[in-house]
Amino acid sequence: MPQMNGVQAAERIRMHLNKDILPLLLMAGSSSDAEQNDESVFAGSVLRPVKPDHLGLLMLRVLQRQSDEGVLSAVPVRFQDQISRQALNEQMAVRHPLRILLAEDDRMNQRVALRLLERIGYRADIAMNGLEVLESLARQTYDIVLMDVEMPEMDGLQATRHIRRFLPGERQPRIAAMTAHALQGDREYYLSQGMDDYISKPVNLQDLVHVLQKTPVLVSQKLGMAK
Repeated sequence: MPQMNGVQAAERIRMHLNKDILPLLLMAGSSSDAEQNDESVFAGSVLRPVKPDHLGLLMLRVLQRQSDEGVLSAVPVRFQDQISRQALNEQMAVRHPLRILLAEDDRMNQRVALRLLERIGYRADIAMNGLEVLESLARQTYDIVLMDVEMPEMDGLQATRHIRRFLPGERQPRIAAMTAHALQGDREYYLSQGMDDYISKPVNLQDLVHVLQKTPVLVSQKLGMAK
């Protein structure tokens, strides 16, 4: 960058904001540049050209590390300006009880999603692929399925089509697609395939709260449970 390069800018930022408040990621031009990453300045590094999946995974790891260390990451702090504080506590699940199925094959992504759900009082059952989603829905009814699009054996789109075709109407859950491929037109495509909503990865608290708030409380009311 002219006048001041990225590392210099990061060092200037770090003089005013520490890593716990604002994590910075280095987009390095070579492996040697990445290896010279100053951990006091940058929370992580990724090689250029940047692949969306690699960047998303790095962001997840940075946020997960902060969560494990008991530090509130910059993303949830910023979201508190956009979502009511009432929604950002464990009472949300009491006010709006939902039975949730999380369909996600990546362990790290599972942990991130579960931690976000826990922050607002929810728990979720886990399915590792589309076949396990169908097995879970055959055993019990859910209010919403948070459905990863790319999964082994049966992907999220195949599972959604099967659910919409064969599951009785009274047992139909709301389905929210989860994908790292946030390209223009993706949301419309997933909705056309039978899904009801869309969350881009890495999953953030704001999007998750918005999707859950739009989910009708049906199953949990009938069962008298908040899960």
